[in-house]
Amino acid sequence: MSRLLLLVVVVYIIGICVQLAPVVRASWDTVPASQLTADVLAHLPEASSWPVRVFDNLRNKTNGQP
Repeated sequence: MSRLLLLVVVVYIIGICVQLAPVVRASWDTVPASQLTADVLAHLPEASSWPVRVFDNLRNKTNGQP
């Protein structure tokens, strides 16, 4: 059971990293570290809700909505 929980946590963290990757990639060489940190922290709440968006997309596709 603990391994399953660990797997879920790891997938969740990887999903957050995937959501934040474009923000980091766009700002990596162009802004100071403090601004990069501020940008990442600003996008973190949206990135951490990725499972909700995936569930909503799956639910809409099964209902026949585009």
